[in-house]
Parts: sequence; structure tokens; C-alpha cells
Amino acid sequence: MKKLLSAVAGIGLFVSTASAQLTTGAWGISPGLTFYPGGTTRPLEVGYAVLDNLRIYGDLALSTFSGSGTSTTGIDFTVGADYYLWHVESIATFIGGNLGIGSVSGTGGSTSFLLNPEFGADYFLSPHFSINGTLGFGLSAGTITTFTTQTGLHATWWLK
Repeated sequence: MKKLLSAVAGIGLFVSTASAQLTTGAWGISPGLTFYPGGTTRPLEVGYAVLDNLRIYGDLALSTFSGSGTSTTGIDFTVGADYYLWHVESIATFIGGNLGIGSVSGTGGSTSFLLNPEFGADYFLSPHFSINGTLGFGLSAGTITTFTTQTGLHATWWLK
């Protein structure tokens, strides 16, 4: 029983010391999922806090698309930045976006230019771990130009 109470108290202390603020010089590793009509993307981001309210990142993502009776896969590489607007307790909101290139395999495979503005919020469970959700738009210009809405979810481990 004492071990259980100690574990609960430790978890409570871990969660209650969360701070909704980036620290200049912190690195973040962030796997995630992005959903949009007809597909999903599974990015792995590596980011760096240039300032207490500015994070830059790069990601490599595997995408799957389906529609019109076909299914294809793709690989995307993007770079981007998030600017944190305000911090309240364990929540920090941001605006940002990324741009990059993507390649789709399958019949009629193509390479596209990608532009994705977004708005989101980080919820810091501890000073070293956060989850975030994003809402944004996606523009893919290549053989076929598409404009979509997208939502995303990431978990970030902050190395300070």
C-alpha cells in the first residue's frame, strides 16, 4: 500500500511541476499523426527552441492516401517554425507552419511542393513532456494541386 501511495504521489509531483514554456536551447523529439481527407501522415519531428517562444523543426513523414479506388504511399520532408503566442499554466498556444517536398509512389507517382500553415496548443504534462494538437491547411502543388484541411496530434519529449 505504501508503494502505491508513493507511486501516486510521485506521479502527482511529476505532473504538477509542468511548465507551459519552452526553454531556449531545448531539443524536442516528436512523433505524431496528421489526418486530412483521404489520408494520414506519420511524421517524426526533431525541433530546437531558438528562443523561449520560437521553435524550429524538421520532419520526415510517411504518408498514405486512398480514394478513387486506389491507394498510394509517399514520403515528405519539411522544415518549419512555431511561434508561441501565450502561456497559461500548462497550456501554450502557437501559430506556425512548414514547407517542404513530398514524393508519392504508385501509378503516376509525382513530386510536390508542400505548404502547411497551422494553429495549435501544447499541453505540458511535465517540463520534459508535452502533447499538442494542431488545426491547419495543406497545399500540395505538383502534377495535381490540392488544398485540404488537416488536424494533427504529437507527443514531444523535451531534452533540456
